[in-house]
Amino acid sequence: MKVIHRQNQPIRSTEPSDKVARLSCVCRISELMPLVRQMHDDARARAMARMSEDTQQAA
Repeated sequence: MKVIHRQNQPIRSTEPSDKVARLSCVCRISELMPLVRQMHDDARARAMARMSEDTQQAA
């Protein structure tokens, strides 16, 4: 996976901005799938733990 930091664009406004530096990512879907699976598994584990806590509190 290749991550490229892009040059900051000059801000023409005098007001403070919440903009952050932009990144460009060049990668294959096969490189991303393990990350997506890990995030999905973590989210499922948190949801299951939350459901378990709710069930125990209801009893």
